[in-house]
Amino acid sequence: MFKKILLFTIIILFFPLLSRAAILYTLPQSQEIWQGDSFVVEIWLDTEGEIINTIEGSLVFPQDKLEALKTSEGGSVLSLWPKPPSSSNENGLIDFAGGIPNGFSGNAKLFSATFRVNSSIDQRNSASLNFKKNSRVFLNDGEGSPVLLNFGEGDYQLVRKPENLPIITSSSHSNQDKWYTKSDFDLKWKLIKGTEYSYLLSHDSLASPDEIADTPDGTLMWQGDITYKGLAEGIYYFHLRQGVNGKWTPKITYKAMIDSSPPESFQLEVAKIKNENYLIFMSSDNISGIDYYEVKEGDGEWQKARSPYLLKNQKLGEKILAKAVDMSGNEKMAEYLPAPLTQEQNQQPTVIVSLILLAGMILLLLKKYVKKFKPSSYLLFFILYFLMLFPAGGHAAETASLYLSPSSGTFFIGSTFNVSVFVNTGDNNINVVKADLKFDPKKVQIASPTAGKSLISVWLAQPSYSNIEGTASFQGGIPSPGVNTSSGLISTITFRAIAPGEATISFSDSSKVLLDNGKGTNILNSLNRGAYRLIIPPPEGPEVFSPTHLDQNKWYGNNSPTISWTKDEGVNDFSYSLDNSLFGDVDNVSEGDNTSISYSDLEDGIWYFHIKAKNGNIWGGISHYILQIDKTPPAYFQLDLRPTLRSDFVVPQEPIITFVTTDNLSGIDYYSLKLINLSDSRKNGSDAFFTEISSPYKLPDSDPGQYEIIVRAFDGAFNFTDSAKKIEIIPNNKFIYISRVGISIFIWFFSWTQVTLMLIILMIVLALVIYLEIKYRKRLRRIEKSFRKAEAKFKKNEQEIIKKLHE
Repeated sequence: MFKKILLFTIIILFFPLLSRAAILYTLPQSQEIWQGDSFVVEIWLDTEGEIINTIEGSLVFPQDKLEALKTSEGGSVLSLWPKPPSSSNENGLIDFAGGIPNGFSGNAKLFSATFRVNSSIDQRNSASLNFKKNSRVFLNDGEGSPVLLNFGEGDYQLVRKPENLPIITSSSHSNQDKWYTKSDFDLKWKLIKGTEYSYLLSHDSLASPDEIADTPDGTLMWQGDITYKGLAEGIYYFHLRQGVNGKWTPKITYKAMIDSSPPESFQLEVAKIKNENYLIFMSSDNISGIDYYEVKEGDGEWQKARSPYLLKNQKLGEKILAKAVDMSGNEKMAEYLPAPLTQEQNQQPTVIVSLILLAGMILLLLKKYVKKFKPSSYLLFFILYFLMLFPAGGHAAETASLYLSPSSGTFFIGSTFNVSVFVNTGDNNINVVKADLKFDPKKVQIASPTAGKSLISVWLAQPSYSNIEGTASFQGGIPSPGVNTSSGLISTITFRAIAPGEATISFSDSSKVLLDNGKGTNILNSLNRGAYRLIIPPPEGPEVFSPTHLDQNKWYGNNSPTISWTKDEGVNDFSYSLDNSLFGDVDNVSEGDNTSISYSDLEDGIWYFHIKAKNGNIWGGISHYILQIDKTPPAYFQLDLRPTLRSDFVVPQEPIITFVTTDNLSGIDYYSLKLINLSDSRKNGSDAFFTEISSPYKLPDSDPGQYEIIVRAFDGAFNFTDSAKKIEIIPNNKFIYISRVGISIFIWFFSWTQVTLMLIILMIVLALVIYLEIKYRKRLRRIEKSFRKAEAKFKKNEQEIIKKLHE
């Protein structure tokens, strides 16, 4: 009994009771679908605060009730698909396996699947979508640790379609299960006399029209024949109900899927796998998803392909084209150009001819001045000569290079441009790359470092960057046998031009490329740099200025700018526009002769004001003015303190605090910290002030007590986000310390709740010991009493025996 109590005490005090679990679920989780209709189900993952990078699993559906039509990775958070979602109506399964380099945390879509209710359903029925229990999610911790996974599964009601419901058709989107590029959605149904109609266009498949009759207006034409013009991309559901004498039927739904944007830009890479050249490629499409890829080598025909694609021309001497086609038929092209001959390769034939001529001259001299030089010696001479020039056992030079693409360019202030980091392994197999970049943060800043399509499969350290110090670092590896490539993409970085001048981006000397030889030999011997010219668009028309946004190079939190311009002699009209494109145009329609305009409630982002003037009957050139607006504060972030003492809010003196956040527009400018003493009643925090810091940061030596830490992250527009954490600081040099929240003994900390629990358990144990002791003593007394009775009886019997013997 005592051992059980002790074991229970250890479990309560030293082991956590609860752990987080990721959730894999479907959206919507319930829906009513008519017989023969199709519906879309999205698969989502909530990581519950964990950072994960890989997921694999299977979705089970009843193949006797549902038919899986297709799957799509459009809009997925996953960028790598070792096993894209694929359905089998024979087995009733959709299998999938995907990942994302560097991981992600949050709630995100994985993929979508389209199902059709079998026409054999003749009465109300139900169909469930379940995940196999062997579905798994793995942490982005470098070890692939599995995460506890829970499931949210879907249950759908399959209903036979009632009779006399309207039949909806569409001339623009005739197939509800097909993606279209058209943004005008035409709908038609047959009108019935004396019938009212209520309808609704929504992104929500579960929405339903009310019981109030609708009358078309605006861009709609007439009831029974409706056109929605200029719809944005996405999936739309047109819900329709008809009413007769105040009685409304169930809704009927017509689906339209619109995607007019091409897939994302992508790059082609050639990698050597088992001594054969393969083309590596990958794109993504945020709306409908990638349908297929095609590859064309030189003047050959287009061939459907999957990455990696074995090249027919292994010499890489011709241009290679590849295109990604999404479900809507939009295309994005990429090309791979054969590497030009290096200067050494160009000079190689000349060098060989020169060496042969040199050998001939030597032979003539030997024949003339050496009397015993026999003709049979010619062969021996040439053998020795070429053995010295080309020794046996030669091999490829163990060299590699890092380079940027493009390495130059001219960009306008306020715009962004992509710079890709490549490695040329020099015909060697390498397994580790460390690319450290440096740049002038006053000229350019990193808007987005993306490692999504990298050749790196294992990140030894998370890609990082600092717009304060002007650095970026990428360090990762490729499992043996490594990779052999002339243009291996490490990462693509999006820079934003923020000030005029020349910006240089270069590699630091700490960069490395390690050979896959078991020794980690660094073979990096060539580093190139990029030089980029940053300019402000020149005014070709009136001079433009802004009293609210004075500096075009700065971000502002004011989203209601005023813009003014000069008016030259003879100018009688102006035409202007405001949009999000630096290359936006202005029409020839006059806006009047005013010299200023104010806008209100502009969305966050970079805006461009374009204006031109009319002198007489001639319109002049266009001037541009940049407005950088960011009213959105940085993303929420958490504070992490180390070390902690068995509690994330109890720390010894001078703990180290770490933090990081992001800002999608103006970027993080700096962090500041305020430390408030909560234990001192004389101080309420009003005398504390913010000081600028950077992560990681060691808190100053403070007296033991309770404190509140507030870290404030500022973006480039001076928006800020606070992250606060209350802590208890205990002294380092005391073996036992009693605080308001608990007691510290050496390196262990126990809260008062734990102390109370331990005291209760100790009292129970003590009471049990006392009870057992009392019971033991009573038993001893009974034994002793019995012993005495036996002894007395023995003595009495002994006396009687002696007495009889004497008689």
